[in-house]
Amino acid sequence: HECARIKPFVPPTTTTALPPPVEGRRVAWFMSMSKPDDEVSATYVDFARAATASARLNAPTLYPFFLYTFLPHQDVEEPDDRLVRFLKRASG
Repeated sequence: HECARIKPFVPPTTTTALPPPVEGRRVAWFMSMSKPDDEVSATYVDFARAATASARLNAPTLYPFFLYTFLPHQDVEEPDDRLVRFLKRASG
């Protein structure tokens, strides 16, 4: 069957494979997620990276904004994690 031959989308591990951000009018796209602090929430980071890469490749006018919500047991601080570093590199 033809569908069985389609390889699943694997998000780039580096932003060098992404085209540069487009200039001009862009559409804001918001996603809110809790700051990852366990194995389950860490999978959301993979989803956010895949969504960002997919948008850059397939809908380059989308401008993603990721809003972290902090859980009561988490310190509110400037996040510096895998997702934040990926997004900073991807922003050009």
